[in-house]
Amino acid sequence: MPPPIESENVPSGYTHEGANGYARSVESELFLLAVANMVGEQTIYESADGRDSRYVDLVHEVAVADADWTARFLAWLRTGAHLLSASLVGGLEAARALIAAGIPGGRQIVASALQRADEPGEALAYWTGAYGRKIPKAVKRGIADAALRLYNERAVLKWDTASKGFRFGDVAAALFGLALARRCAAADLVSFSSAHYYYNDPPGPKTKQFELTRGGSLLADLGKWKDGGWFLGGGTDTAGAVAKHYAGHDRVVILTDEQAKDHGRLDVTAAVPKDRMVYTWNLAGYAKGHAPSGTGTRHTFGGLNDSAFAMIALLECGRDADWPF
Repeated sequence: MPPPIESENVPSGYTHEGANGYARSVESELFLLAVANMVGEQTIYESADGRDSRYVDLVHEVAVADADWTARFLAWLRTGAHLLSASLVGGLEAARALIAAGIPGGRQIVASALQRADEPGEALAYWTGAYGRKIPKAVKRGIADAALRLYNERAVLKWDTASKGFRFGDVAAALFGLALARRCAAADLVSFSSAHYYYNDPPGPKTKQFELTRGGSLLADLGKWKDGGWFLGGGTDTAGAVAKHYAGHDRVVILTDEQAKDHGRLDVTAAVPKDRMVYTWNLAGYAKGHAPSGTGTRHTFGGLNDSAFAMIALLECGRDADWPF
């Protein structure tokens, strides 16, 4: 079984910054978008409406092609990844696609995506707001199944007000990078951008190497990163940063939205020998990646949490990675 985040080996398009862009399998694109995106979130390269529409289209496509995978994925998205809005919208839209295609299973997908007592009401609000008050039987019964399972006196008291979502951002990426580097015997931690592309700085990647405080506090290092100017801003000259700082390391870990600027190379990892591992953690879930992934020594992951660290050891032990559900 190959690692789940798979892409083509030959680029078929471009990133939003003009570098070669590698299309992913539809499941891989959906997974990365779902774990990185907050519904209604505006990003640098995609409008909130465009991003949400792409998510819905991907859910529709995958649900019809593989209803079982979709059901497992959306249940994990809610109970494993703890993402409310993406799983709620995904469950309802998957059911909509299955109903249109005459495929059973929509009721069960909706019910499994709703795990908190305020969510049946939010599911009704989403559906009626998007499609009107006529609710298909499978959707209605799925919501009812969840309500029967979740409603009790305590739940009504606790979830009497609407909840609010949260978003991933630069601080999450910095915290992840700091935590990973602190686990290594030796590591070079570098913040990078292509700010010169926007601000007319001297040509070349804009990078800043961070000196870890061995034995110190992770939160103190995060504060130092924030206050000391390691949030560089600007674009993403990933290839330039890798070429500038790679010095025979055993592995390279890149935290990025993958929207690299045009760099004249086949992919951003060209400076790293093919026998050295390169891991990309995707922060935004855009359609095109900055390098091939899913084979050999190049792999892409989504989501930032402690369990993600284990994927490095898993792959380097020669074992196959699988979906987390």
